[in-house]
Amino acid sequence: MNEVLNNIKSEKRRRTIIVLTFVFLYQMMFFLIEGLNREFNVIYHPLDDLIPFNEYFMIPYILWFFYLGINLIYYIRKADRSTFNQYNSLLFGGMVFCLVINIIWPSMVQLRPTHFERENIFIEIVKYMHVIDTPTNVCPSIHVYATVITHMALTKLTDIGKNKWIKGLSFILSVSILMSTVFLKQHSIVDVVVGILVAQVIFVFSEEVKKLNIQNLGPLFNRGAKERLSLETDTYYKRNK
Repeated sequence: MNEVLNNIKSEKRRRTIIVLTFVFLYQMMFFLIEGLNREFNVIYHPLDDLIPFNEYFMIPYILWFFYLGINLIYYIRKADRSTFNQYNSLLFGGMVFCLVINIIWPSMVQLRPTHFERENIFIEIVKYMHVIDTPTNVCPSIHVYATVITHMALTKLTDIGKNKWIKGLSFILSVSILMSTVFLKQHSIVDVVVGILVAQVIFVFSEEVKKLNIQNLGPLFNRGAKERLSLETDTYYKRNK
């Protein structure tokens, strides 16, 4: 039993290191791409003109960071190894994929307001965001992709996501985050649609790969002592979700 508990602690440390490493590498890649001097393709749709700027959508926009953070903590502490690995591959792999698209096909929006009719704390936050975040590398929207893939993973890969209250809260928060990207003029409606489609395709692809691995690779492995200990660890995670 002590060996299992020690293995669980080691597994949590391993997962934390993996997540922090991914976050660091992604941020490095993001800022390197932001600093590139390139010709950008302007993303625009007539529907963008029908969506008014509203600074109060900064609330769900900021909540995006907490939404991802809480989910990552859950996967580190509660999910079995397979689910943790799949979510991390979906989240960080997909975000890097979006960055690669923007390297190959640079994009930007020209929707941000140049002046503001009101003055309040949310306007000040928007102004600060405009300083630190350029309107480039927008399609597909990484904000949208990460939100959609997190909601899909939560509701389809975990037991806790099947709770109707958690599922409903996650859906409402996800929709409000998606809306915030266009009401804050950070993205065009095109960026949002493409971000949703990319998330759907990558999730379905991930599920098909998982089925293929289970069917074709599963019988090839015999469980030794190390594998049995890993199985006991996953059993612990499943019982304590």
